[in-house]
Amino acid sequence: MTKQELNRDIKRLYNKIESLRSGNNDTFFKFIEGEGKNEFTRLYYADQTTEYLTKDSLVKMMILNKQHHYINPAFFYINAEV
Repeated sequence: MTKQELNRDIKRLYNKIESLRSGNNDTFFKFIEGEGKNEFTRLYYADQTTEYLTKDSLVKMMILNKQHHYINPAFFYINAEV
């Protein structure tokens, strides 16, 4: 996965979740528990050191994780290089 693909997919996931938030609650929660979680973890493990993430993508990942607790907050980007 290239840097551009990673950041593009993070943006798509964030926008998809935000668009579902205003719709049917049942559809939103099914997406969050199923496809949303799978996609988030795929994107998270694609770059655990945050080497290729842009600032915008990192903020979106942090927002999504804070809202939905996909990854334990104590371990979220623990390997990030500063």
